[in-house]
Order: sequence, then structure tokens, then C-alpha cells
Amino acid sequence: MEDGTQTTTLFTGATTYRDSRGRVRTEQPLSDPGGVKTSDDLAFIEIRDPVAGCVYFLDTVNRIAHRVKAHFNVGTWAVSHTGLVAAVSSSDRYREGTSTSPNGTTYISESLGTKDMFGLTATGHRTTSVPPASEPGNRALEETWRDADMGIELVRSTTRPDRVDTITMKDYSRAEPDRSLFLIPKGYRIVNESGSFKITLPLPN
Repeated sequence: MEDGTQTTTLFTGATTYRDSRGRVRTEQPLSDPGGVKTSDDLAFIEIRDPVAGCVYFLDTVNRIAHRVKAHFNVGTWAVSHTGLVAAVSSSDRYREGTSTSPNGTTYISESLGTKDMFGLTATGHRTTSVPPASEPGNRALEETWRDADMGIELVRSTTRPDRVDTITMKDYSRAEPDRSLFLIPKGYRIVNESGSFKITLPLPN
């Protein structure tokens, strides 16, 4: 802010599980308009199953599994974590050194070395964005920590003049998830979808 006060933004995280067969389950809890989690029973659940060649979208209120055919290109690793981001970015993004974009912003990238996180070795990188003199308020500093072997992002913190945004894993494990997580729960009706469809979940009054 203009007076130098910084604010920290907290995000509601999703839980993601992935097994050695490439199946992925994502659970995104629902939040009210103010960002407050509504209920443990209300969540958007997606199961991506390359073994069956489809994606399931679970309607947890009406107990319906919407099945959509899909094609996948998957790896062979297993992981489960709670957080928001778990994408593997290009290694070029973390190449150390200095570069300047066409708009005049200078990017300074440096290694932060390694440290222990979740009982594993994590590698850290810092990128400082220095805007041209005409845009002094756009300076930003981004720090990321990743699983050194898997490349999974564990923590990302972005510091700007007016706020600090941090996205972090709550829990992280390379253990094989329970196979039942990738199965349709008992009592659910499977509906094959070939076009658009809607899932309506209630929010509290």
C-alpha cells in the first residue's frame, strides 16, 4: 500500500492425488463469495483416469459421476499433496542470470540452494523483476521451492510493493495413494457425457 503496509493473501487449497498408473484425483473445496470454506462434504471432485481413458466429474450432492472420454499423455510417478499448484515448469525459467524483456523489465534469477521440506530435498530459486524507471511500482520478487527429484512446486512466494502472495503445500508425500481414491464411490450413478453439462452445488445462505 502507499503507506508501506503489506498484506498477505491466503488461498483455499485443493488436494491432489496421483498414483503410479497416472491417475489423478483433485478435490477443490467450495467457498462462499467471501472465500470461506463451506463444508467438508461440498467439493468439486475430478478423477482423471488414463487407464480407463476418461475423466469423471463427481456431483457429490446428487451422487452422480459424469464420465467424459479423453486421451492422456502421462508419466509414471506417484504423489499426493495439498495445495494449489503442482505444475512442472520449464527448467529454462530457472536458469541463473540476468535478462531484459522488450518492455524494459530486467529479470535477475539466482539459486537459493537446497533445504529439507516434507522430509525431502527441495531446491530454491529467486527471480527479481526490476521494471524500467517509468514504472517503479511494479517491482516484484518471486521465490519458489521445488521437490528436487520430481520438479513439483512446493512453495511459491511473490512479494510486491503492496502485498505478499504465498502459495504453499499443506501436506506432500510421494507414497502411493489408496487405490479407492480413483474409483467411483458406491451409490453413485454414472452418466456418459458427450457434450456440455452442468453440476450445481448449493452454497450456504
